[in-house]
Amino acid sequence: MASPIGHVVVGIGVAGAVAGGLGTDSTPALWTGAAVASCLPDLDLLPSLWGVPYRRVHRRATHSLLILAPLVGVAWAAVSALDLSMDWRLMLAWTSALMSHLVLDILCTGPGLRQGGHGIPLFWPLASRRWCVSRPMFPEVNFLEGVPAGVIGRACLRELLHLSPAAGVLILLGHLL
Repeated sequence: MASPIGHVVVGIGVAGAVAGGLGTDSTPALWTGAAVASCLPDLDLLPSLWGVPYRRVHRRATHSLLILAPLVGVAWAAVSALDLSMDWRLMLAWTSALMSHLVLDILCTGPGLRQGGHGIPLFWPLASRRWCVSRPMFPEVNFLEGVPAGVIGRACLRELLHLSPAAGVLILLGHLL
């Protein structure tokens, strides 16, 4: 499964590409919003801090398009209703960062992973199928109990080194197109 570092790097890359393609300026709000949005689906990990088993809560509702799409719609409507002078292109870039989380989780989970689980329920609660790939990227990044910190650190560094150039290329392409 992808680490928070991987999600932020990919989310920033995707948001940067979308923003560049739409002619949006590179601002701290763009990058900060993309970083936050790219990690939002993993808020379902918070209950595990209070002893709720990880497997019971992770990758359920917050990883479903049927839940996230209405929430994004409500957020967009709230911004409009409150008349916050927010550029729709910025919000679209943030939304793309949020959705990049789901794509990366699909690419980083597979049926053979013991602790990391397999796939995400894109259409939960209507369908129980979990979407994943047969050969996941970065399967060793796992934040469950018993995994040595050094292993996690090396895995996150590897993820950062592999994903950062791709994110940079995405941002560059967004600005060139």
